[in-house]
Amino acid sequence: MDKFKVGDKVKLISMDGEASHYYEYLNKIFTIKGFGSRKEINFAKLEETNEINPFLTNLELVKYTYEDLKKSPIGTKITFGNGNMFMKYTEDKFINLSAIRSIEWLSNLRDNFGQLGKIIKIEEPTYKIDYEYKEEILDETEKRYLRGVIRPFRDKIKYICKSVSDFGKYEYIKVNLGNDTLVLPDFKPNTMYKGMKTDKQYTLEELGL
Repeated sequence: MDKFKVGDKVKLISMDGEASHYYEYLNKIFTIKGFGSRKEINFAKLEETNEINPFLTNLELVKYTYEDLKKSPIGTKITFGNGNMFMKYTEDKFINLSAIRSIEWLSNLRDNFGQLGKIIKIEEPTYKIDYEYKEEILDETEKRYLRGVIRPFRDKIKYICKSVSDFGKYEYIKVNLGNDTLVLPDFKPNTMYKGMKTDKQYTLEELGL
């Protein structure tokens, strides 16, 4: 019984020595809940049915179930031992790439899962970000104003931040030049530079300047 343990997913792959009614369970997947022995042959007790207790020699360990495959990312390719290849198309559909030109191109993988044989390869996609939208921190008017203000000394700027003065009655922009600081005129809260977080130090690149 070392080959299997409680909780393993297994498939009945052989009828050797089993009763004839086991045939309807051939290639079906079950969960082992325990073990037993009769006539010195070990068998499995299954969670899903009390009608059969198949010999361990007739079982094959299933590494992946249909539910496991459903959790894979869209674009995942699954290759079976019989040559069929499926690709996850939506959250609950798999394209049969081996029959893509036929009427069966959206085969029901769930219903046919036990008939497809052993999974020999699973290829999950790797996604590379080519474009990602980022919300602009400053609007065009704010950018134009700050570019004009900092133009003479932009090479000296360490960071720019928004601060609060007079117990929150006003906000202002502070430009840090390393050994000096430029403070711009106050403005009422939430009227300008709304995209900037208070006291966060922004680089020119982050602000699009």
